[in-house]
Amino acid sequence: MAELKQGVVDWFNPKQGFGFIKTNIANADGLEEETKIFVAKKNVTNGLELKEGTAVQFALLDSSRGFQATEVAGI
Repeated sequence: MAELKQGVVDWFNPKQGFGFIKTNIANADGLEEETKIFVAKKNVTNGLELKEGTAVQFALLDSSRGFQATEVAGI
């Protein structure tokens, strides 16, 4: 199981089915940087409704398109 990260929904468009989660991720130097992670509606569990400011936890997937949130759940 992947390590779960925590963040806050920055914005989410339910009509388009995607948005971004704001979180901190360590850069190459090991320093934490605020980052926005892409999230698709299909990766949200238990029918959670994502709205700006919603606290979430998620697994981080490093894809060819950059970081993506999977297994997104409310906290």
